[in-house]
Amino acid sequence: MRRLVLLITLLAMIASACTTSPKAAATVNGDTITIADIEALIPGDADALDENQVASLLFNLIADRLVQSEADAEFSITVDPAEFETERTALISQLTAQGQTLEEVLEQNEATEALLDIVVSQQILITDIQEVLLDQAGPPTEEELQLEFEAQRLQLMNVCASHILLETQDAAQGALDRAVGGEDFATLAQELSTGPSGPEGGDLGCTAPGSYVPEFADAITTAEIGVPTGPIETQFGFHVILVSERTEANFEDSRESILATIDQRRQAELFDTWRTDALAAAEVEVDESYGRWVTDPVPSVVPSGV
Repeated sequence: MRRLVLLITLLAMIASACTTSPKAAATVNGDTITIADIEALIPGDADALDENQVASLLFNLIADRLVQSEADAEFSITVDPAEFETERTALISQLTAQGQTLEEVLEQNEATEALLDIVVSQQILITDIQEVLLDQAGPPTEEELQLEFEAQRLQLMNVCASHILLETQDAAQGALDRAVGGEDFATLAQELSTGPSGPEGGDLGCTAPGSYVPEFADAITTAEIGVPTGPIETQFGFHVILVSERTEANFEDSRESILATIDQRRQAELFDTWRTDALAAAEVEVDESYGRWVTDPVPSVVPSGV
């Protein structure tokens, strides 16, 4: 019953927003977010909303306003109107590439143009802020690069392999015995393998071990080149494996790609920390009809009914 009363109250407030003076749903360091701001993010009728959805929308508006103001105050970063229009046009072209209209895309994704505009401005701001934060943090250490190299080793390695997939361990052992005994591996795969690569002689091509399930990846990274190995059990069955070529990654050759991976991860982490700290330090007030502002364990708007 309380949830119903809260929802009725909320919908009445949203419905009256067009005929009364703007009412503050929240303030962020003195900047007002009105009922109309929330309504602009609601596709279709507002009566489909509940307090959880409203709390989520309100938090996104609070975070958006704060990122804009703090980006300007701390880094002198603002959204250039010309850049905004360019990015907005590019995003719309991407969204409508399959022949749909923007209105159809927004309807399918339960979004509005106001939400689209927030997404575009946030993409611009976040990218610029991340670059500044990353520059301030400085480059990763050699130890960090080495650790990332080890973590990426299975993705950086290249292995050319074939396999024979069978349903039982006994059947796989029999296939292995025949392969070790000198029978042609590709011919055995065509005769015995239940996997889709069987007709091609079990050939899996050349790729990074990290693209396979862990048990198979471990096997092809340690198998002796040119020597049939197995049986190896995975979720798909039992494998007899033949590795024909394996190229180990070189740290120096991989340095640039490793650095790019670390930078991409650090940018996201640095921005998340920066935004969380800014939200925790901000003076935020939320009208009790819409929820309440909390900063522990993380900043958020808790729905009215919770």
